[in-house]
Amino acid sequence: MRISGSHLARLSIRHIKRDRSFWRERGFSQRQFLNAMALFRSILMAILYGPFLMATSVCTYLLNFIFRNRKIDDWMVSFWGRISCRMFGVRVHVVGLEHLHEVGGAVLVFNHASFFDIFALADGIPGLRFGAKIELFKIPFFGAAMMRLGMLPIDRARKESVFRIYDEATIRMQNGERFALAPEGGRTKQQPEGGRTKQQPEGGRTKPQPGRLTSRQSSGGEARQSPAGDTDRKSREILAPFKSGPFVFAIQAQVPIVPVVIRGASQILPKGQLFPNWDRWFRDVEVRILPPLSTQNYDLKNRPDLQRQVYCEMQSQLN
Repeated sequence: MRISGSHLARLSIRHIKRDRSFWRERGFSQRQFLNAMALFRSILMAILYGPFLMATSVCTYLLNFIFRNRKIDDWMVSFWGRISCRMFGVRVHVVGLEHLHEVGGAVLVFNHASFFDIFALADGIPGLRFGAKIELFKIPFFGAAMMRLGMLPIDRARKESVFRIYDEATIRMQNGERFALAPEGGRTKQQPEGGRTKQQPEGGRTKPQPGRLTSRQSSGGEARQSPAGDTDRKSREILAPFKSGPFVFAIQAQVPIVPVVIRGASQILPKGQLFPNWDRWFRDVEVRILPPLSTQNYDLKNRPDLQRQVYCEMQSQLN
C-alpha cells in the first residue's frame, strides 16, 4: 500500500500534537523544556570554553605576530566576544552606535555587572581595546594575546602604575583608538525594587534619580523599552561610586567621554554564580551608547563635575 507525502505529513503533525498534549498535561511547555536544557548547555559550554579561549588566544597571537594588521586584530576581538555570547545563548542588541561616528579616539565608560559586559561590548562595538585587571594577563595564552592587541593592564593596588599606563596610551587614543574602561572599579550593585539609593557619585552630593532623564537625554535620547529581559529583573542596578582614572585619562588626552549603559548582563552571570545563563535558553543584553561628552572645558580641578554628570546620566538610563 502506497502512502502519499501529504498523508505522512498529516500523520507527523498528529503525532507532534499528541506529544505536545502529553507533556502539557504533565505541566511541561516548550519554554520549560528549553529552560531545562539550558542547564545542560551551560555546563557543556563552560567545559568547552577553556579550550575555545586557548585556541582563540593562540590564533590571535599568531595572526598579530605575522600580519600586524589592525583589521584582523579587531575581527578576532569581535569573534571572541560574539562566540562567547552565542555559546551561552546571549543575544546582543546595540542602540546608539551612530554616536561613535561623531568621534575618533574616545574613552568609553561602562557599568560593570558581569563578565558578559566585556563579551557584549566586544561583539557589539568593533575596534575597542579594554582596560583589564592585571590578574587576567597572567592567564596562559590569553594574557599574551591581550598584550599583543594592546589591552591595558590595570593594577588596582598600584595607582601610580595605572596612570603610567594611561599616559603611555594617550598617543594611541589621540590617533583614533578607543578604550573601554569600567569607572566603578568593581561591579554594579543590585538593590531590591523599592529600596532607597545610597550611592552617590564622587565629587558631589547629587544623588542619582533613576526615574528621571537629564536635558541631554530627553532631547532625542529617551529611554525606550529594552529587549534585555525586563521581565526577570527583580532588582534595580545601582552604580558604585566612580574612580577618577578614566576621567583623568580622557581629560589629559582631550578626547571625549562616551557613556555606555549595559542592561541584562547581570542576570546572565551574577557574582558567585558558576554557570552562565543556566536557567534560560536565551537572554538579551542591550548595549546603549549615549551621546559623547567633550572634555575640552575640563581640567583636573573640575574633573569631579564631569564625573558626576556621567554618573547621573548612566544611572538614569540604567533603570
